Amino acid sequence: MDKKEIKMAKATNVEAVIKTAKPIKSEQEKVVRKFEPEDLVLVRSITQGTLLLPGSKSQILYTWESYGDIVQVEYRDLYTLKASRSGYLYKPYFIIEDEELLENPHWSDLKKLYDSLITTSDINTIINLPVADFEETLKSLPEGFKDAIKMEVSTRLDAGTFDSISKVKIVDKICGTDLFNLL
Repeated sequence: MDKKEIKMAKATNVEAVIKTAKPIKSEQEKVVRKFEPEDLVLVRSITQGTLLLPGSKSQILYTWESYGDIVQVEYRDLYTLKASRSGYLYKPYFIIEDEELLENPHWSDLKKLYDSLITTSDINTIINLPVADFEETLKSLPEGFKDAIKMEVSTRLDAGTFDSISKVKIVDKICGTDLFNLL
């Protein structure tokens, strides 16, 4: 064999080895955790006031006293809510705080929803929008955040710190409330 034939044979052998080689798994690949039914998951309320959730599988009554409270909820109860596309998860009334759970492809729709949600500071920003923008924004919000806005407006009306009659009428129209009578 001459040098050219040897090079071709080596190249062919290398190609054959590459084709049959199994890919090496990177240490950085994420391992998806399998949650057990009784595993506890942190869940934060984004609902003004008290929020109650009866656990359909565990028979536990989960209670959040106010906006921002965090309670541990059994995975099986969250899974049941997801399977039934419950408003607790999809309006939403609370947010799952466990990033490991949300990284699971089965929960990717909720992660996408959460990424699009507003924060508490955004509630103040929305309330301070010009009237036309306030109305359009309020129409586009998920139900859970509409509830948060109407509760904040109601709280400010009670405290005497909200003075926009136009925005009160918009909240009444979109959220089905009667806050105007509080004025």
